[in-house]
Amino acid sequence: MLDIYRAVGEPRIFSIGLADPQPKCLVEQAVNASMSSALGDAEAMLIARLAQVTLAEIASEFEARSKGSSSDFRRH
Repeated sequence: MLDIYRAVGEPRIFSIGLADPQPKCLVEQAVNASMSSALGDAEAMLIARLAQVTLAEIASEFEARSKGSSSDFRRH
């Protein structure tokens, strides 16, 4: 899946972010630093996981699910 993620331009993974990237408040600055670090770590973990999942695995999972579904299979 990492190749697919890269092929589509490496879109932003998380839609959450800092309310004010350059706050004057020292508390907010500390919170922002912690949040930025946590989001960076989470993104790195997700990208590492994407590297472990192959398109063949996804296709196999899809095939297994489609065989087990009813005749009114819904596309999502």
